[in-house]
Amino acid sequence: TEPHAELLAFALAGDRASITSWRHQRQPAKNNSMTSGLPPIAATGASAATPATKRSTAKRGTVITVAGAYRPSGKSLVAAGLTCALGVPGPAVLVDADMRFGTTPFTLGVSNGQNLCQLADKYLDSDGAWAAALLAELQPMREPSQAMVLAGVPRPSMRGRVTAGFYERLVDALAERFPY
Repeated sequence: TEPHAELLAFALAGDRASITSWRHQRQPAKNNSMTSGLPPIAATGASAATPATKRSTAKRGTVITVAGAYRPSGKSLVAAGLTCALGVPGPAVLVDADMRFGTTPFTLGVSNGQNLCQLADKYLDSDGAWAAALLAELQPMREPSQAMVLAGVPRPSMRGRVTAGFYERLVDALAERFPY
């Protein structure tokens, strides 16, 4: 009846075996009849169900986009919860890409000083440069998740620093390094 980050992460990854194991560990045997009527969870592919520690470096991570209306619609809350859950079994990254005014730093209590604009200002011409820049700008979420956050644009005057080309390179760099 209550959502658990660990169970949600398994469900989003399509890992049926882990879900079944988790349910048997957490729920009494008499409650299993309540969950048997649920529809099966569709697998999203072998790479999504593979634990992060066993992922091949040649495989790219899964990119998930959460979008919504201009006014507060809950997209930051949904994205933060999803990233936190996906970060339980392995690393995941949340990028606050709201160019108007991202609320992720306020929602999650992370610094607005480490952000997308700081990353965009760096000269990122190699894998080593990307690795160092991401290490400097990504901030950890709370335990038990291994998720990290990249805060968005701190002031409207800084929007111009983040270009479409930079976003493409950022998504590629993150997909090469993280499962989600």
